[in-house]
Amino acid sequence: MNDGLTSEISLELQERPVEIWLQDESTFYANDRRHSGWKHIDAGSDPRPKGEGTSVMISDFVSADRGWCRSLDRKESARVVFQAVWVRKIAC
Repeated sequence: MNDGLTSEISLELQERPVEIWLQDESTFYANDRRHSGWKHIDAGSDPRPKGEGTSVMISDFVSADRGWCRSLDRKESARVVFQAVWVRKIAC
């Protein structure tokens, strides 16, 4: 049966299969400052927010053999979404 979830391999006694799982992790920022394009020479500059802004990190696991890490019924995943919150303490 080749459903992408199971595999048939023959192993010797005391051997175990090895599967490689990789973690895919990306962070996205609200003010990533990736602006590209042309402006007229007489056009003024646009005000831009300072700092990176709010960030969100998305993490998931993937295997070359099995794809993204999901439950057998494909209803649950290992994907985690983090909303980073930075708290700045100001000394008085």
